[in-house]
Amino acid sequence: MTFADGSWHFDYVLSDAELEDGINLVVQYHFERRQKLMGLLGFYDALAKRFREAGPSPLIVSEKREIRSIRAEFGPDLVWARGDGLLIELDTKRLRKLITLGNWLVLFYDGGHLLLPRRIFPDDTTVKRYISYVRGLIRRR
Repeated sequence: MTFADGSWHFDYVLSDAELEDGINLVVQYHFERRQKLMGLLGFYDALAKRFREAGPSPLIVSEKREIRSIRAEFGPDLVWARGDGLLIELDTKRLRKLITLGNWLVLFYDGGHLLLPRRIFPDDTTVKRYISYVRGLIRRR
């Protein structure tokens, strides 16, 4: 993880257990605050129906969104991320929210979310700087 030329650059790999933990937290966050996440209700309604049907693992529900390794960049006008089977390229107007869940930062955007493990940051000061930076991007949209 580096910060250069006004942009953040990430390069990290998730284990199966780490990915499952992150997805579990996001699903839990949704069910506890469902009414507040109006912009994501379509996606999460479909997810909730699948949970009611057979109670599958969040990993199975989210298999199309799994990210094993990812390179991401967050700049003043662009969010760009490339991972296994995933390419996100958004202008900052489509960012919705950044939340902190345990050892994760979760960036919500139109139609989905990006999990960033705190371990990719060298220290708490850098984490706070990143959070402030992304929230600034969201406020300026």
